[in-house]
Amino acid sequence: MTKITRRIIDNFILVDERNNSAMISVDPEVGHVMINCSDREIAGDYYWGNRSTGCESIYEFLCKNGHDWHYFMLKFFPRLFHTFDEEKTRAEFKRLILQHRREGRLDTVQARNLWANTENATNEYEFMGLDDLSAGDCCMRYWMSPDVPWFANAFWLPFIEHIRSERAEFAKEISE
Repeated sequence: MTKITRRIIDNFILVDERNNSAMISVDPEVGHVMINCSDREIAGDYYWGNRSTGCESIYEFLCKNGHDWHYFMLKFFPRLFHTFDEEKTRAEFKRLILQHRREGRLDTVQARNLWANTENATNEYEFMGLDDLSAGDCCMRYWMSPDVPWFANAFWLPFIEHIRSERAEFAKEISE
C-alpha cells in the first residue's frame, strides 16, 4: 500500500516595482527552499535539512545567514553563478600561446597548431583539451550571470528582511 503524507509548504510571492515576480517556497519540516522566477527563467532549490544548519529551523538559518546572498545564490543557481565565457577563455589561451612562443617554449609549428585549435574550440570541453598549455595556470574563464545579483537584490534580500520582521513580530506577540 502507498503511504501518502501531506506537508505544509510556505509559499512567498514577491513582486518588484517593475512587476517581475518570483515565488520562494520553504518546506520548514525538512529545510528545503525552492525558487521560481519565470520572468527570467530562473529556478533552483537546495535542501539544507534542519539539523545540518546548526539552527533550530530553516527560518532561523535564513534569518542568521540570508544576507550572504553569494552563498545562497551559489547553492540555488550554480550554473548561473559560474558560466563558461568562451571569448575570454579564447583570449587567455591566445595570450598564453604568444607568451610561450616569445619565451621559446613553443616552436612555430606548435604555436600555429595551438592557435588553430584555440580558434576552432567551440565549447568548454574542447578548451579543456588545450589546458595542458597553461602548465598549471588555468586558462578557463567564467562569469556570473547578471540574473544572479538582480534576483538577489530584487527578491532574495527583501525576502530575508520579510521573514526577519515576521519572526520579530511573532516573538513580540508571544512575549506580551
